[in-house]
Amino acid sequence: MTQKYIDIKKYDKVLKAVFVGGNISVKEFELEKTSNLNLSEHDMMWKILNKKVQNHMSKNDWERARIAYLDMASFLREEGKDAFNALHGMNKCKLLSLKDLEGFVIGVTIQTMGGCEVCSKLQGKEYTIDDALETNPIPIRECTTQIGNSKKGWCRCSYRPIIKIGNEIKR
Repeated sequence: MTQKYIDIKKYDKVLKAVFVGGNISVKEFELEKTSNLNLSEHDMMWKILNKKVQNHMSKNDWERARIAYLDMASFLREEGKDAFNALHGMNKCKLLSLKDLEGFVIGVTIQTMGGCEVCSKLQGKEYTIDDALETNPIPIRECTTQIGNSKKGWCRCSYRPIIKIGNEIKR
């Protein structure tokens, strides 16, 4: 029986595309690749990222799921593809993590990070967490901010918690 070896240099670029959070190690990728030799490096990356999102979400580990979605978005951006759905998943996980802090976090405000003209209209707008989960105000599909290889807008808007400590509210 001939053993098949994996050339790390061959998929190094694929791994480097997912740079945020270091969510996938070379060792992890290599282990998955040895058990799935028929998948391309591209397909392997998606398999690993989807598995991570599902695993973290099933455990209500919203922060790790958020990072996996960010890795997906980064991978799509590197490929010059639309990352809107991955950015949406990332923002939803942020809201779900804040929802776990209900009573302490009473809402969110949108921070536009110096974004495009479309995004700037939302700067400082406030939502309850439930309203933000229902209406999905960010990411903004019409965003024109370009980052890296993104062909479509890369909405950098984020949720900032509104915190209540005693009778004091901090925005």
